[in-house]
Amino acid sequence: MELEESVISVEENRIRIVGGALPPVTDAKRNVYARDRGTLYGVYHFLNSLGVRWYRPEPWGEHVPQLKTVELPLGKSTFKPVYKYRNSTVLYRWYPDQTKEQSTMTVQWAVRNFISTNARNAQSGGSYGVQVQHNYAFLLPSWKYFKEHPEYYALVKGTRNPKGQPCLGNPEVQQIMAQRAVAFAKANPQLDVISLSPNDGSNYCECDLCRALDDPHLLAKNGGEKRLGNASMTNRVTYVNNLIAAHVAKEAPGTKVGWYAYLGTSEVPTKVLSLEPDIYVAPTSMAAAYGDYSKLLDDSNSSGNKNFKGILEGWSKMTPLLTREYWSGGDWYGPIPMWTVIKDRLTQYRQYRVNGVINEAHPSWGTQGDLLTGFLPTSNCSIK
Repeated sequence: MELEESVISVEENRIRIVGGALPPVTDAKRNVYARDRGTLYGVYHFLNSLGVRWYRPEPWGEHVPQLKTVELPLGKSTFKPVYKYRNSTVLYRWYPDQTKEQSTMTVQWAVRNFISTNARNAQSGGSYGVQVQHNYAFLLPSWKYFKEHPEYYALVKGTRNPKGQPCLGNPEVQQIMAQRAVAFAKANPQLDVISLSPNDGSNYCECDLCRALDDPHLLAKNGGEKRLGNASMTNRVTYVNNLIAAHVAKEAPGTKVGWYAYLGTSEVPTKVLSLEPDIYVAPTSMAAAYGDYSKLLDDSNSSGNKNFKGILEGWSKMTPLLTREYWSGGDWYGPIPMWTVIKDRLTQYRQYRVNGVINEAHPSWGTQGDLLTGFLPTSNCSIK
């Protein structure tokens, strides 16, 4: 039985709910992370089948139907979330403003709605830990290396830039990034996936070693490096991340790596034709060139969705996927009338080897309500 899977057995004189679990793990700072959500999810799934809902984290957001009798068919049913990874920003309000009580009740709300946030305490059952962030700056911190080794950083308009991307063609850089990724994976066994995503923005290196990794004919539809002829940076990033993934697999077996296919690295690589096992690539719906939430994914009038489907199809031939979503609207804090679009995507993503959805949402409870519940299609929440 998998970690978040559960079995509900309805018998003549009792109901038994049993779920998967793994032993807790302890990180390098002695923090203990529970991994015991299966039975908890089974209970919430059973309550869900009876009409119980948690629309908001406050007590008044709970809906419990008044039933005189409960009739259940005899037999067993199984429950497992459709997507293994279901992560989103789970806040009541911005970090500095929310109280401890608000934070606690929001995490509880997320668990009740089957969102696998990175909570670790036993009451919330822990989760699959997924590191999702722009991470090259951690793998090659400029405060540590730039003074003595400016050649480790991007050559931008003839000058090495400590705020740029790493010089990915440099073998020493590749080795340092691999070593730091391995060390981080070993120190954080609670993380199922660690991030190898480039820093946000561009500022990629224009040196000969880096340019040799590119395909100058593969252009980015949005976010390409203009100094390099708008070439996609996919090939250089994929090449180096593939090397790092091999080191992580050897030195920290069981830990997966992942990175965003994001703006200038969205395109499917043309020079790297296969990837190491235990890699997730996360195509992102950032910018109109790669996504359009105003239309369904198959809408022939949406060039952005056509591009995004092409990215999903291409990457899925190489490796399992996550997707990076922006359901919050970013600059729009009003109601988000996107339920049909979200349902359409969550249904269609299954055909592209998508194992999880990572959503960037803002904590605007007053207008967004239960936006995040879209992670779990309701078709998977019925007692059979």
